[in-house]
Amino acid sequence: MIGVILCTHSDLADGLQHAVEMIAGKQEHFDSICFYNGDSLEGLEKRLKAVAAVYEAKKMPYRWATTFAQAGRSIPAMGT
Repeated sequence: MIGVILCTHSDLADGLQHAVEMIAGKQEHFDSICFYNGDSLEGLEKRLKAVAAVYEAKKMPYRWATTFAQAGRSIPAMGT
């Protein structure tokens, strides 16, 4: 089993998770994180790392690939 961490602007991640669950049923290892207007990049990074830590503690592979960019600062993030 592989874990999925889905992060999007606004409510898209939650909507996609609900759509997947309508088709395939409840998914144990599927986490959605929504990034809203006014949220800080640091807060988003903390939420992503917290979810990733759960998968790492279970020694479960997960896929997470994104790049944060803000004011010329780039933070690459990739799961195992």
